[in-house]
Amino acid sequence: MIKDASDAMSKGRYDIAIKRYNMVLEYDKYNAHALNNLAVIYINTARLDAAEKAIMTLLEDVRSVADEASAFNHLAVVYIRSGRILQASKLLEHALSLDPFKIETFYNMANAYSLLGDIEKALHYCLEAVKIDPTSSAAFNNLGTVLNSMARFEEAKIAFETSIELDKKNQEPMVNLASLYARVNDTDNAILSYEKVLKNLPPKAKTQQGVIKFLLSFEYFKKGNLMKGYNYYDYGFHPNIPSNSARAPARRFKVPLWDGRSLKDKVLLVWREQGVGDEILFLSLIPDFIKMHRNIILEVDSRLVDPISRSFPEIKVRAQKFGMPPHYDAVYHDYDFHIPIGSLMQYVRPNLESYANSKPFIHVEASRKADFAERLQPYKDKVKIGICWRSGNVDPLRNLHYLNLNKFGALFEVENFQIVNLQYGDCEAELVAAESYFGKSILRWPDLNLKDDFDGTFALMTELDFIVTVGTSVHEMGGAVGTKTLFITPPGGWHSFGQARHVWFPDMTIFKSEGENMEGLIPEVAQYILNQSSPAK
Repeated sequence: MIKDASDAMSKGRYDIAIKRYNMVLEYDKYNAHALNNLAVIYINTARLDAAEKAIMTLLEDVRSVADEASAFNHLAVVYIRSGRILQASKLLEHALSLDPFKIETFYNMANAYSLLGDIEKALHYCLEAVKIDPTSSAAFNNLGTVLNSMARFEEAKIAFETSIELDKKNQEPMVNLASLYARVNDTDNAILSYEKVLKNLPPKAKTQQGVIKFLLSFEYFKKGNLMKGYNYYDYGFHPNIPSNSARAPARRFKVPLWDGRSLKDKVLLVWREQGVGDEILFLSLIPDFIKMHRNIILEVDSRLVDPISRSFPEIKVRAQKFGMPPHYDAVYHDYDFHIPIGSLMQYVRPNLESYANSKPFIHVEASRKADFAERLQPYKDKVKIGICWRSGNVDPLRNLHYLNLNKFGALFEVENFQIVNLQYGDCEAELVAAESYFGKSILRWPDLNLKDDFDGTFALMTELDFIVTVGTSVHEMGGAVGTKTLFITPPGGWHSFGQARHVWFPDMTIFKSEGENMEGLIPEVAQYILNQSSPAK
């Protein structure tokens, strides 16, 4: 029976394998082979609750150190997939103490620490795995993954190619190599590579189709192939996608996902997803969607409830609320269908031409607007420029999209420019250092929390002449209020669908670097403002 189950599992016939392994467990409840393999099947098919149950059963009566180490590895993978990363790292440390040479533990340790942001420790475990088995395809694949996350692209490419050479049937390094092509903006090779993997996926790897299609969606967006991009983008909640890449949160509902059917006499819940920047980007779809359907409930980040309620008074707006992770079960049940806000793209913007309808949509609070108009009155003869140079979260890959404040010298050199801080989070030391270095003041107000007070931030933005920003939520916020926003970015972003202009916001101008040298664009941005600026509002 064990052999039959294992054969079915190797061929990807998981239903048969599950049935036969369960038959084994009927007469041997704690059979380690059956329970560990059931856990693997359940993980591969994203049935994480069932995987965890199988592992916990095994741990009730584990019969060898090797079986225990395997069980803790599988449990750690379940925890990683469900977002419990720190707990997973503790399980893996225990697994390593049980078997210091189990290479699987090193792979999982590297993955966990990478997700925790400790890239150096992740790299350490990858290199240790290669030392243990220098002929392991999986070891080189993991090494490539961590090197890629460190923006060491050439080394990562070599690691992935080595992994493929060691095992030409291993699909994972092929997917990762395609992702690397996407990272370095080689869109054509990325699409060819992803499509090749999709075409040749073995039966046991079919559960990865959704992951690959989601990754492909961004490449089709870059080529302007919207319908294929939309279709594949809807795979973004696939549970096998790493939590730092997936659409999130992966919520659970008792009602169906809306598929475009008639909403006559029905209520639709539209719910927020991902970071606040993506949320604001997708909120620009709502004005046209309201023209199609009025009977909707819109759930947003709590910081956006007031400005969005003011902007869309004809619909119900509330803060998003859900149950505890990892399942994020719905709390409210006053609707008939639901849809994540990003999935509205296909219904509201079916083609590139329809993006011509995009326009600013945030209505700011009048009293806050008047307040900032008064605060900026002393600078009425200057060109007021809000700047943001980085995100609140940084890592080697994200840093490729950001700048240091000291690179903005061309803006400080123009006498008639008044710089205004729009950088959220703890940045006071950077501001003081820049003021000292450039010999020019940067306006900011201690009573304005740029991270949490969105009403105030939006109001301030409307009183500025220009916003200069890298790829943070500030660039979407500027577009949403209609202030002239100059967006500095490296090549490769998907939001403009391969167009030179920013299709979502008509008042936004893209400044795209040839490579990663974004600081070289600052003088060009300064000259653009000089050419376009007019007397203060």
